[in-house]
Amino acid sequence: MEVLGLCSYPIESAATRYRLVQYVAPLAEKGINLTVNSFLSSSEFASFYQSGKTFQKIAGMLNPLTNRFRQSFSAGKFEHHRLRRRTQQRAFAPDF
Repeated sequence: MEVLGLCSYPIESAATRYRLVQYVAPLAEKGINLTVNSFLSSSEFASFYQSGKTFQKIAGMLNPLTNRFRQSFSAGKFEHHRLRRRTQQRAFAPDF
């Protein structure tokens, strides 16, 4: 079985390791291939949290957006999809 795991941050992020990457090997033993695709690359993630260079960071989002758009076309080859969302975004959203 092929499973696609989409997340915002690369393996350097604890959230990605905790919620997705730690399951790659155990699932593989059961015949489930989990492919983890992050929105930001490792280098983009590192520069994202450095102070300054705001314009370069904004312009730097074009590459991840383009990559995610291309990844959406290959998502059909996977039987299941797992989306890792940021739960903090809901903290400011009203509950309806």
